[in-house]
Amino acid sequence: YTISLVTSSDFGCKDTLTKKIGVWPQSNPNFTIAPKDSQCLKGNSFTLTNTSTVSPGTISSNKWIFSTTANDTLRQSTVTSTTKKYAAAGNYTIKLATWTNKGCRDTVTKNIVVKPQSSPSFTTNTDSQCLKGNSFTFTSTSTIASGSIKSYSWDLGDGSSATTSTVTGKKYAANGTYTISLVTSSDFGCKDTLTKKIGVWP
Repeated sequence: YTISLVTSSDFGCKDTLTKKIGVWPQSNPNFTIAPKDSQCLKGNSFTLTNTSTVSPGTISSNKWIFSTTANDTLRQSTVTSTTKKYAAAGNYTIKLATWTNKGCRDTVTKNIVVKPQSSPSFTTNTDSQCLKGNSFTFTSTSTIASGSIKSYSWDLGDGSSATTSTVTGKKYAANGTYTISLVTSSDFGCKDTLTKKIGVWP
């Protein structure tokens, strides 16, 4: 913009001074979160890609401000894009600040969620029995910090399976060592597995 000042004396003599000022655009900070902004704790990996723009001008620098623990301990990074992994379930805030080549700053904030894994666990009425008259009971004692356990998937080691929280009266037709696996899935679809061995003796 051109600013002009005209002054006039009491005798009517006038003169003019002009100066220019600039009003520069803000950046438009933005970033994508891939593959999605809510993930299970196990194997979580958030790819943060800076997609900030400004017109006219250029983005000269940026700063990520993100929490690394659920209680929002802040850490900073100046890389353009980054991959973030979290060691605990919780809700996290990620902020991106950008500066233009004219020094204009703006920020954008987004939230991500790391969902808890279930903690699969089960008991057996005994971990070994004789073949004759064997009868095993497997009882899930699985837990989850928040949410609920939606499903159970048992592999009973002999080709049979079950989807209940407790398996009762399981009989084995041959002696041997069997590996019992329990897969639990949360209401968000987060899965984890526990295996144990039992023995059936001749």
